[in-house]
Amino acid sequence: MPLTSAVVIPTKDRPQELRNCLTSLLGQTRFAEQIIVVDDGQEDEADLRAHMTGYPGPFLYHRKTGEPGAARSRNLGVALTAADVVFFLDDDVVLEPEYVAETMALYEGEGGEQIGGVGGVITNFHLGWSERLYDLIRGRWWWGHGRVFPSGLNQCNYEAVRKVQAVEWLGGGVCSFRRRVLEEFPFTEAFGGYSLAEDVEQSYRASRKYQLLITPRARLAHYERSKGNLDPEGLAYKQILNFWYHFERNMPHRLGNRAAFAWMIVATVLGDAAGLALQPHRARTMLARLRGHLRGVRACRRSISQALAGAGGGGEG
Repeated sequence: MPLTSAVVIPTKDRPQELRNCLTSLLGQTRFAEQIIVVDDGQEDEADLRAHMTGYPGPFLYHRKTGEPGAARSRNLGVALTAADVVFFLDDDVVLEPEYVAETMALYEGEGGEQIGGVGGVITNFHLGWSERLYDLIRGRWWWGHGRVFPSGLNQCNYEAVRKVQAVEWLGGGVCSFRRRVLEEFPFTEAFGGYSLAEDVEQSYRASRKYQLLITPRARLAHYERSKGNLDPEGLAYKQILNFWYHFERNMPHRLGNRAAFAWMIVATVLGDAAGLALQPHRARTMLARLRGHLRGVRACRRSISQALAGAGGGGEG
């Protein structure tokens, strides 16, 4: 018997991007049985419903109240569906026509009952050499995709995905899970606002019990809005805080892990300093990033100091 599926799209103030995403869902060779938009903004519901004319399944629009954030929106979406499989999409992605069909084929194929989650690939993802060097210095190498390193950093290079393969994490805007997995491993709602690393934290926890796969045959483009209109200091602060939370909750507290986490922090701050020296035209942004990262270090200083000293809990996190 075929499995049922639902698509959950958290959104906030991106009307055109959201419509582009929904249009690509209307062009799928296999429709999801339900589409759910969870809105942190002020979207025009009537206009959205008119846009979805022709969609054969129920279209649910939910305007969220309270603190904004993708993690809470995803959990709300899960609570609003009874589908077997739940897709999560960012509101600024455009799917190729076979995206849903190729993903569901894995869940429904031989051995599919063992699969807890499936991710697709981002076709316009590209790592420049400066980004690769920065990642390498922080202890995250690019020749591959899907690992979570001892520091808690995730290996992210969609260009390296050539076949269906097992992974330890899935990107939050290009993934799907069985609903029962999400009920057991919901997104952590402490990751509010612009929810950096909430996908790594949630999917890594799920990967300890369930098989996660990524397939190059489920393809989408991610037209990510420039972060220039976001607060670079606030983003940098959240980057440290959220990865610290992920490390403390999920990673072994052995010496090697703490040393790797400590080096990641040191290399991140050194990268800001290098950016100030090498990119004077971006001095304001780089200085704001440095301030944010240092604020994050101060907020987590006890655990980070333990890592730098090579101390730790001596057990599994």
